[in-house]
Amino acid sequence: MKSLKKVFVTLLTALFFISNCILAHAAETNFWSERKKTLQSTAEESKEPPQLASLPANLMANPAQILQQIPSPLSQTLASAISKRIQQDIPKNQAGRMAPILKALSSQYGTVRNILMPSPRAGLGAVATEGRVRGKIIVHIQDIHLNSEAQGNIGKTVQSLIGAKQVGVIGLEGAFAPIGLTAYRDFKDKEATRIVAEYLLRENRISGAVHAALTSPSDIPAVVGVDAEAHYDANVNAYKSSLSRKNSD
Repeated sequence: MKSLKKVFVTLLTALFFISNCILAHAAETNFWSERKKTLQSTAEESKEPPQLASLPANLMANPAQILQQIPSPLSQTLASAISKRIQQDIPKNQAGRMAPILKALSSQYGTVRNILMPSPRAGLGAVATEGRVRGKIIVHIQDIHLNSEAQGNIGKTVQSLIGAKQVGVIGLEGAFAPIGLTAYRDFKDKEATRIVAEYLLRENRISGAVHAALTSPSDIPAVVGVDAEAHYDANVNAYKSSLSRKNSD
């Protein structure tokens, strides 16, 4: 019995010694062996020429096609404010004449809502020759008073038309005679003029159109008040009267 016990203890001791001493690093050795094989395999694969992404053969033959397929940010910035529906309303014989004006009306600052062609019989100074209506083109910009964003967009629209040389006169509501801006535009310190104009626009003391006329780097057309003073005063008095009644209620 004692001999059997001694044999069992001896075998148990031998097994413990083998597993914890002789074979203790077997797992780690296997790990590094597998890692070495992987690195060798990767090194062999890296000797082959790399596979690079490439363009289709037709584009490689003509790289200019790539640029043609990329939308131009400039063309998007200068996109006309005219919609397809409005385009259909323009007579074909007037499209060429109106194209420069419509191109200057950027969709960033507003939208063309309607285009009206005067009738030759309307008595508006238009002359019909061989089916063509000849006369002045009026761009009517709807105003939103005391709204800085709207006034800023109006000013940029007017400046765009001035820069494109598509405006012969700027007509303003709320004024009844030509507005002299020469002294302000001739002032030598252009930056001071710009700062003052920005302040007056921000404080709603001038309109966006006047701001554009004061700060435009291009020569400006005449700026003229086109309101009828009698009708203007009547509208102002009517507004004041209705406002006082509203407050009394």
